[in-house]
Amino acid sequence: MGAYSNPQEVVDTQTGQYFQNLQNTITQTVAGVATAYKAESERKKKEIKENADKLQASKIAVEKTKSEMYSDMNKLKQYRPGVDFNKALNPFVTAYGDISNKLGMGTSEDIQGDLKLQTDYRGMIGNVQDSLATIASNSEGFMTKYNNSGQEGGYSQDPNINTLENTYGMLGMMQKLPGKVDLETDINKGTGFKFNVEVVVDGVKYTPGFGGAQLKGLNDDGAELFTTIPKTTDDILKLMKDSGIYNLKKGLDKKGDATSEILDINEAFLLKDVQKTKAKSSKSGTTVYELSRSLNLPAIEQKITSICDPNVAKLLVNPKAAASWYNEVGDKALGDINDYMNYTELLTDKGKARFKKMYVDYTMLSLKNNPSQPIMNTEGDIATETIDTKPAKTKKSGTDTPKVTAADKKQAKLDQAVTSLIKTKKGAVRGVDGNVLKIIDGHWRAVDKNDKQIAGTEGISNPRELALYIGASRSLIE
Repeated sequence: MGAYSNPQEVVDTQTGQYFQNLQNTITQTVAGVATAYKAESERKKKEIKENADKLQASKIAVEKTKSEMYSDMNKLKQYRPGVDFNKALNPFVTAYGDISNKLGMGTSEDIQGDLKLQTDYRGMIGNVQDSLATIASNSEGFMTKYNNSGQEGGYSQDPNINTLENTYGMLGMMQKLPGKVDLETDINKGTGFKFNVEVVVDGVKYTPGFGGAQLKGLNDDGAELFTTIPKTTDDILKLMKDSGIYNLKKGLDKKGDATSEILDINEAFLLKDVQKTKAKSSKSGTTVYELSRSLNLPAIEQKITSICDPNVAKLLVNPKAAASWYNEVGDKALGDINDYMNYTELLTDKGKARFKKMYVDYTMLSLKNNPSQPIMNTEGDIATETIDTKPAKTKKSGTDTPKVTAADKKQAKLDQAVTSLIKTKKGAVRGVDGNVLKIIDGHWRAVDKNDKQIAGTEGISNPRELALYIGASRSLIE
C-alpha cells in the first residue's frame, strides 16, 4: 500500500470580498448614473425653460417692434392726408413679424437672407417717411423755382425737359393742386414703392408716378426729375473782371469816402473819340452836354470769345440745364425765340460751338445796349461841357422900327401852332428838320421825321421844353 498523504485544505477568503467590491462598484455606478441623469434632466429642464423664456421675450420684442411700425405708419398721414398707408405697408409689418419669429425659433433655412429681409422690412416705413419728408422740406424751394420758371435760377419751362406730367404731379404731391395720391407697393417684388398721382389741369388728366429714388432728386439741382436753369451773372461778372475788360474801383462821395464798387471799362477797350450828349436839364440860355467815350466792342467781343471756354464747359456739364438757359434766357434776351437748341445737340461739336456763340452774344448784350462810358471828373461826377445858347443883344435906335422877316413870320406861326397844340392836346406840330411834337400813349414826345424819339429828350415831359427840339422859340418856356 502506498504512502498516504493528508490533503491540505484551502480556505477561499477573496471571492466573497471580490463580489462584495463588485456589488459596491455596481451600486456606486448606478448611483452615479442616476445622479448624472438627474443633473442632465435638470439642465435640460433649465435650458428648455430658458429657451422658452428667450422665445417669449423674442416674441414680445417682435410684437413691440410691430407696434412701433404701426405707430410710425400712422404718423405718415401728417405728411400726406388721404393716402391709405395701412393698405400699402401692412404686408411688410406682417412679414417682418413672421421672419423675426422664424429667426427667433431657429427654424430659418436661410439665416443671412432672412436677416436682410428683416432689416429691409423694418426700414420700409422709414424709407417712405424719408421721401415724404423730402417733399415737405423742399416744397418752398420747389415753389420758388416754379414761380420763377423760364428765368435763371428757376425751373425750365421746356416740356421736353421738365414734363408737364411731372410738374403738375409734384404740385399735386405738395398739395398745391387738388388731386389724388396713393402709395403703390408689392412685397413680392421687394421693398420698392411709388407714389401715384392724379391731377387735372385745364381739362387734361396727368397721372405721373414718383419712386423713392426719384424723390431724392429734389435735393439735387443736377437731378433728372426737374431741371433748373443755371445762373450765369456771377460767372460773367468774374470773367469780365479777371480778363481786364472791367476795372474795379470804389465810388466816392462828396467827402471822398468810398461808397460802393464801380465797374469801368478798361482804357484798352475804349475808343479815343469823345461824344457829347445833351443833358436832361439845362439852365435857360445854356445847353449842357455830358461827355463820354465809345466802347471798342469788336475788341471786347474778341477778348470774351478767347477766354470764356471754362465758363461754357461748366454749363455744358448738364446738357439739359444748358439747353434750358440757351432757349429760355439767351434766345429771349437776344429776341431770337425761333433759335431752339435741343439738349442732345450739345453732345456734338457743332452744338457746343452754337452754345459758345450764344454765351458770347449774351455777355455782350448789355455793352451793345450801352456802347459808351461816361468820362468822370476829379470829383466823381460825369464830365460836362456847357454852351451859351442865348442870342447876342443888339442896340436899337429909338426911331428904328424892327423889320419883320419871312423867317420871323414862320417862327411866329410855329410858336402859335405849338401853343394851340399844348392847349388843345389834339393833333401834332411839325417843325424844323421834319421833327414833330405830339402826344404818344398819353405822354408828350418830340420825334424825328422817322417817328423815333429825338436823342436828349428822354425824361423830358414838359411840352414847352420839348417844343425847342422842333424849333419853337425859347420864349415859350421863359
